[in-house]
Amino acid sequence: MSFIATGLCISALFLAVLCILFVYEKKNNTRFFDGFRTRFDFTVLRVAYVLHALFRKIGGGFFRQIFHYIFHTILGLVLLFLRMCDRGLRNMMRVNKTLAKNAERESETRTKLEEIALHKVATALSEEEKKAHKDKMLNGI
Repeated sequence: MSFIATGLCISALFLAVLCILFVYEKKNNTRFFDGFRTRFDFTVLRVAYVLHALFRKIGGGFFRQIFHYIFHTILGLVLLFLRMCDRGLRNMMRVNKTLAKNAERESETRTKLEEIALHKVATALSEEEKKAHKDKMLNGI
């Protein structure tokens, strides 16, 4: 059994024992270890009072300031992310502008008809391919 499961079982067992003890004490109008429990209750109340006073003096501002710093850190990270995105977009625009200028320069050297003629030469069939295609069409193969 893991450490966490063991701790959970022990806590559940103590809770059950305390519930049974409180029910028994309520039925019989008695309190076990009355002096010790009274001193313990007083000690717990005194610690709670001291902690409450300490929290009132330094606690409220402290937690507000921690929240303030955490919020500023998150906003700083968001700003850093936005700057990185902006820088990336600007770099892509600069590269795209250079590529567009190069493509424009290349397209200015040839007309549309020249492009068509170059494509026709590049994709033209050889004499053997033309003959094979002609025979295929005539023979129906």
